[in-house]
Amino acid sequence: MYSKRREIAFHVIEILFSAIILAWFFLPLIIKDLFIVHPLNIYSTTFGLISKDSLIISILSYVVYLIPLICVLKIAAPFLKKLVPIVFSMESFIGLGLNFLNSLLIIGTILYFILQDANKLDYFFKIDVYVYGIFTIASIFNVAQAILFIRKLKTLSGSFREYLEKRKEDKVSGKGKKQKSLLISIKQKLLISFILIFLFIITVMGVLVLYDYKRTILNAVIANGKTLADQSASFYKENFTKKTAIQPYFMKEKSKNESYSLPYEALSLYEKQLSNNKYLITISTNEKLKGKELPAEFRNIEDLEVRYSEKQKTYRIVVPTIFNTEEGKKKIGFIVVEYAEDVIYESFFRSQVRLIIIGCVMLYISILLIYIIGGNIVFPILSLQIGVKKISTNLTAMLSGKERISADKLEYDEAIKTHDEIKTLSVEMDRMVNVIRGLIPYISESTFRQSEKQETKSSIRNLAFLFTDIRSFTTLCEGKSPKDVVDILNRYLEIQSQIIRKNGGDIDKFIGDAIMAVFAGQKKEFHACKASIELQQAMREEKEKRKTTSATSVDIGIGIHTGPAVFGSIGARERMDFTSIGDNVNLAARLEGANKAYETKTLISETVYNIIKDEFLCREIDSITVKGKFKPIKIYEILHETPGATSALKDLKTIFEKGLTAYRKQDWDKAQNLFQTMVKEFKDETSRIFISRIKHFKLTPPPANWDGVFNLTTK
Repeated sequence: MYSKRREIAFHVIEILFSAIILAWFFLPLIIKDLFIVHPLNIYSTTFGLISKDSLIISILSYVVYLIPLICVLKIAAPFLKKLVPIVFSMESFIGLGLNFLNSLLIIGTILYFILQDANKLDYFFKIDVYVYGIFTIASIFNVAQAILFIRKLKTLSGSFREYLEKRKEDKVSGKGKKQKSLLISIKQKLLISFILIFLFIITVMGVLVLYDYKRTILNAVIANGKTLADQSASFYKENFTKKTAIQPYFMKEKSKNESYSLPYEALSLYEKQLSNNKYLITISTNEKLKGKELPAEFRNIEDLEVRYSEKQKTYRIVVPTIFNTEEGKKKIGFIVVEYAEDVIYESFFRSQVRLIIIGCVMLYISILLIYIIGGNIVFPILSLQIGVKKISTNLTAMLSGKERISADKLEYDEAIKTHDEIKTLSVEMDRMVNVIRGLIPYISESTFRQSEKQETKSSIRNLAFLFTDIRSFTTLCEGKSPKDVVDILNRYLEIQSQIIRKNGGDIDKFIGDAIMAVFAGQKKEFHACKASIELQQAMREEKEKRKTTSATSVDIGIGIHTGPAVFGSIGARERMDFTSIGDNVNLAARLEGANKAYETKTLISETVYNIIKDEFLCREIDSITVKGKFKPIKIYEILHETPGATSALKDLKTIFEKGLTAYRKQDWDKAQNLFQTMVKEFKDETSRIFISRIKHFKLTPPPANWDGVFNLTTK
């Protein structure tokens, strides 16, 4: 009797639910524009995450018709159940599956419209209460059908049937109540723990990603606004006397603005009125703004500025137009680009909506999967996985150079309470982590990265090598205590290490006050040179900071070379180190030392120069032979990254290399004049060295077969 009542109630619920959905589906065909969220309005969505002409839209436009079809079948179910019980019985997989599919299609349709059209918070207030009601009922119905379907699915499992048999036995023996409460407790802990972890991760990731996305949008808009404002100000200044050219320019920009994904509200020209010294809008892409006066707080702006109006919720990029006259600077007008905050953050709001919806959907799916998997097995495995994942993530980050190699980053919480193989595995994992934590501080990075391979054989690898050395460190340490010496050394080695790692380099070893770093990968030379520029910049900044405190500051020399080297385990059987050796390694070290002879900061080989010459501005310094080598090589000094190089640096390179060419041709007078120009205009110490050489060669000319190569005998 109870089963019959339950079946009747089930069919009544199905019929009521289906009737509500059919009303939602067909009433708008009679009453136009009844609901803004309606399955038949798929083609009228405004934003267009998916192109209206796409295959997905075409499929969706047909799939939504399954909703009324299933509803009609469910209304007819009580009458058709005897004819086709496999479809319409409340206990059949097909019947439950159709209910689940129908509610899922309804939820998906509503969410699709929200994803497509929700560009402001106001959108959610426009959605009808009826639609919210349908969404709520469909969600509850979907969860209920999913639970019924999963319970039905579990009956197919032999282990689950064995569990049911055990439950019956326990019920007879009086243990069933205790086991049931234990099972519920495990599932509750599993679900609550997972939900909290999932929500924490989604929240943290969402906040971080959305914050970065919001900042990126704003920065991009401001950057575009600055460019437009500068460009417009320059155009106005150039065409100040040609008034007829200014209006077409603004109309052209207005036309462009219509195609922008983040359009500005207005581009306006404020011109000074001689009659009253006011600045009024004379030309604007928004005709309604003409005649508007420039806010008083903008009149004193002397350069490009970005102003935010809390009241009007707008960002304004303001650029004054200034002429330099004999009487001084004369301000003739302002260019103002206005962006509405709502327009800027529309895509950000959409991303928030998507993140919330996707997060909720993924949470729901995950809960269903956990419910299927069960209780007391998944939780310890999940706990172990979280601990191992944390260690794995930190190790991966350290090995890749994204994180500093530190024992403190390896923490494993051995919290498994079961008494089985999972507990044993967790204990062994804890022991292993403790061993690694103890060893990490005393192992070089290359050794640390290679040790897991358990290989002792060597190989040839194509690498880029960077050597740094603190200049006159021994002299700097005179009169200082050992602690002060170590503090100074560690301070500067730490600064250098962070920059090298940030640029993808690997600290092979510390050699007193020197560092040997290795770069791998397709752009290894670029990353090494980028690191060298940042290293020198960091040293300059550190020197400026220490000037105020009279603390010890240092300079460093850098040498970079690239090429094949022997890489492998070097040392004794009981104590080995993974490192690189060979002529290319030695040459990088010699280049670092050569900085002393040429009064340079960073020297690279010709091999490196040929690879990075388009990205970095470099000047050729000399052709040399280093100690232990007979074949001459050309060496270059890195001056700056090419995109940001100043004209002065480019002139320095040009004049010096002209002098170097004259020097090699033994045109001593011309070379000396050019190098003296370098000293006078750029205070270039390298040119002083060549002037000394020229004076020497004038007194003692080089041999007839002299090729300009300098023999560098020092290390």
